[in-house]
Amino acid sequence: MKEIFIIAGPNGSGKTTFAKKFIEEYKLPFINADEIAQKLNPKNYQKVRIEAGKKFLLQIKDNIIQNKSFIIESTLAEKYLLKTIEQLMQQKYRINIIFLFLQNIDESILRIKIRVQKGGHDVPQEDIKRRYKRSIVNFWTLYKNKADRWKIYYNGKDFPIPIAIGAQFDYKIINDYLFEQFQGVLK
Repeated sequence: MKEIFIIAGPNGSGKTTFAKKFIEEYKLPFINADEIAQKLNPKNYQKVRIEAGKKFLLQIKDNIIQNKSFIIESTLAEKYLLKTIEQLMQQKYRINIIFLFLQNIDESILRIKIRVQKGGHDVPQEDIKRRYKRSIVNFWTLYKNKADRWKIYYNGKDFPIPIAIGAQFDYKIINDYLFEQFQGVLK
């Protein structure tokens, strides 16, 4: 069966780290706009974000045309992937979303500061703040409803902690406390 795995969550939630471990297990192509941007301009990837975004979408289309399963990374803070998901559904792909949750914006900002200190890429604080809630709201109100399978993990510790699993609108809560924290962001 053809599948897409969308590793999603706010900036700094550990999407790339999680994806790299996930790729080892599934052995699928990984499409990541940040990595594309870093290849285009390693010294200032912010300058090539638009070009990287276009290449990201082209790589997705190429995989769909070739009927390949693949993995992508996204904050889901925007709605542009909804059109792509509709195309994937028409092509009979199974849609899987793994959403990595952090409890607040400060946690996102701190994790990005640590990443930059280790040589990783930065994200402007205004972008982190703007995207944090939108990422969570868009996942919960739009994206999960189109997913054949989805999972939410809290990723603020040394390892991801399962919060909930589901398929479209149906779900099972695994960690009541963390699910309440997640739901609190939606208000």
